[in-house]
Amino acid sequence: MNWRTDAFCKSLVEESRVLFLPSTIYSSDLGETPTDRLRLGFGRPNLDEGIAALDAHLARNAE
Repeated sequence: MNWRTDAFCKSLVEESRVLFLPSTIYSSDLGETPTDRLRLGFGRPNLDEGIAALDAHLARNAE
């Protein structure tokens, strides 16, 4: 399990209200599911707002 990816997704939704889903919540009968990936969706009516919130979150949490 990749705790770093899970922690990033958790902080993103809690702090910035942007939802990314860590691949650790998915499984497949076809093969191993990578644990260091994110799933995101595009095509929402407020996509620009979501990208701006993501950008602000990344800027606040830059290492």
